[in-house]
Amino acid sequence: MKSDRLLHDRSKIKVLLVITAWCLLIVYAWAIREDFSILSSLTNAGLAAISLLLAVQLVLQTIMLPVFLEPLGIRLKWREWFPIAILTGTANLFIPAQGATVIRAIYLKKNYSLSYSQSVAMAGFQFVVRILTLGAIALIGSVLFGLMRQSELLLGILAAIVIFVVVIGFMLKSVPRWTPSRLSSRVESVCHAWEDLKRHPGTFLTGCTLNVLILLVSSYAFFSVFRLLGFPVPFEMVVIYTSIKLVTLAFPLIPGNIGVPEILTGAFAVTLNLPFDVGIVVALAMRVLAMLISLVLSGISLIILRA
Repeated sequence: MKSDRLLHDRSKIKVLLVITAWCLLIVYAWAIREDFSILSSLTNAGLAAISLLLAVQLVLQTIMLPVFLEPLGIRLKWREWFPIAILTGTANLFIPAQGATVIRAIYLKKNYSLSYSQSVAMAGFQFVVRILTLGAIALIGSVLFGLMRQSELLLGILAAIVIFVVVIGFMLKSVPRWTPSRLSSRVESVCHAWEDLKRHPGTFLTGCTLNVLILLVSSYAFFSVFRLLGFPVPFEMVVIYTSIKLVTLAFPLIPGNIGVPEILTGAFAVTLNLPFDVGIVVALAMRVLAMLISLVLSGISLIILRA
């Protein structure tokens, strides 16, 4: 009873945080509403190109699902994995605490007997591949292009994250001794599934490749927006910024990371001697556009599932 009450209270706190974050974001957007006038310089052709890039990014993200399920003995047809991945990603934009991911795990267990431990292991392995790939790119790129001269703390944090992920992801082979006995069996099941995934280097390499492609597409989308708005920014700096942003978003400070991409984009704009509010406007515009595209793809996904 006590644990159920704690879970209920935590859920209410998360919902409250999401509502508060959205309110603050809307209030700030209203305060800088005059800055949104810069979006008027976007042409219909430019808007269509950016929308296409965001759609390609979402499609690339869906391919992760069949890639990481195959080592666990599950092969989904595209008419199934595509809509499941799209609907999960869209729902996670609105449901706090990755609730849609839990629904996906329930679906896979019901239809394919994939245990919850295997779902956890799959999600964890995806996380490791993502952080290792993007973290390494962010770290190497920041050093090569001198970004770390401005922030030695950022260098330390990125290095710590990459090292931590390598140690946990590839050296942990058994249940840690400090694991509570009531959880040891579940953790052991996750470790077994984890080992199954690690025995497939092709899955790891494919996951790394997909993450790099997603990074490049996302970077080019942001690069295009800045250029179309009349702010010439170096593409390599956009790639570094995007990799840092994606690594940061993997550790949600608040449910849904509401406002986090906006703050990061604003900080990125400042490093390029652009106004902070310009970064906020760009990030908000990209967020709204991505949500609209996700909803459109979700509608298509529902049609595919019902066909």
